[in-house]
Amino acid sequence: MKKLIIISITVLLCFTAIPLFAVDLNLGAATWYSWWEMETDRGTQTIDPTFLVGPVVSLGFSEHWNISMVFLYGQFKMGEDGGNDEINRVDSDISINYAINNYLKIFGGIKAMGYYWNNGHHHSLGPALGIGLTIPVYGNFYLLGNISGMYNYGEHIDEESEYDDRRRSIIREYGYNSTVSLAYYIENASTTVSLGGRYQYFRDDYELEQSDDADLRFYGITLSLVYSF
Repeated sequence: MKKLIIISITVLLCFTAIPLFAVDLNLGAATWYSWWEMETDRGTQTIDPTFLVGPVVSLGFSEHWNISMVFLYGQFKMGEDGGNDEINRVDSDISINYAINNYLKIFGGIKAMGYYWNNGHHHSLGPALGIGLTIPVYGNFYLLGNISGMYNYGEHIDEESEYDDRRRSIIREYGYNSTVSLAYYIENASTTVSLGGRYQYFRDDYELEQSDDADLRFYGITLSLVYSF
C-alpha cells in the first residue's frame, strides 16, 4: 500500500506544482460512504460500510481539455467469518477529459485499486474509458452523471493461506463505475459542492483455477467540495 500511496502523492504534488501552465486549477476533497458486497461460489458476504476519503485535483489547459485525479482511502472492518479484522482499501483515478460541449465529455485514463491487510495484499492497475453528462437544473444547480468501464491487471498475495499454490495469483479485474450527483456552485466562495451516489462493479478472475473468482460491488453516498482558483 505504501508504494501506491507514494506514487499517488507524487502525482498529486506534480499536479499542484504546475498551475502556471494551466488555465484552471481546482483543489478539493471527496468522501464516499461505501458498502462492500462480495459474491463467490461459497456465497455472498456484505461488509459494513465505511468512509473513503481523499483529495481531488484537476487542471484545465484549454476550453476543452483537463486532467483530473481522485485518490480515496478507507478501512473496512471485516465480520467474524471475513478472515481479517481490517482491510485497507485504495481507489484512485487519473484521467484526461475532453469536453465535446457544455453538456457532454469523454474521458480516459488509469484506474488503480488495492486492498491491504496484515499478511497480504491485492492490487491492480489498468485503463479506463467513459463518458460524462452535465445537465443544468436551475440557477447554479447541475445534475452530473458519469459512467466508465475498466480493465485492470495485478496480483493477489495471501501469506496466511494454508495452500502454498494459493498464496500468490495473477488477477484480472474488469467492470464499470457509475456516479450521479447534484452539484451547486457557490459563486462568492468559488466552490462547488456535490452530493450523490456511486456504484462500482467488477469481476475478479484469478489465474489459478483453485482460487475463488468473485463479483465485487461497492455502493454508497458521495460528497465533495472543490475550490476553483
